[in-house]
Amino acid sequence: MYKLIAINLLIAQALPLQAQSARRTNRSSCNAALTSAKNRIKRGRNVQLTTNRNIHDYSDAPVNRSHEYAIGIQGRAASSILNSPVFMKSIASQIIYNCKTVGIVSFGSGYYRAVAFGLITSGKVVKFKCLYGEGVAIKRRWGQAWCG
Repeated sequence: MYKLIAINLLIAQALPLQAQSARRTNRSSCNAALTSAKNRIKRGRNVQLTTNRNIHDYSDAPVNRSHEYAIGIQGRAASSILNSPVFMKSIASQIIYNCKTVGIVSFGSGYYRAVAFGLITSGKVVKFKCLYGEGVAIKRRWGQAWCG
């Protein structure tokens, strides 16, 4: 009986440590993905990047995916990147799949959002539909993003 109690105590002590270790692993995986994404964008291109991680305001986002990662791109090669949806989707997928709280990744130049990609319920990353100048009276839904 004492062995059983001792084993239960050891398990109870180990579980929080495992959860803490998993969070640390997720964070380091996310940081590595973000660094890799920035390096992929910059590689061989004359661009400057600004990045920002925010809590988005979607009420119908996937569970536990409350963050948006915004990438601002400026410089001579900015337009070539912003006109490459395949490349941007690849970058967005890398970030979303490795950052467990990020549900949407947007790309733009300055204050202009050109495109956004997000995780949908099937587990795929897709391009969100851009809403242009429809005004704040329209409540956007998951799968839609303000652009322009």
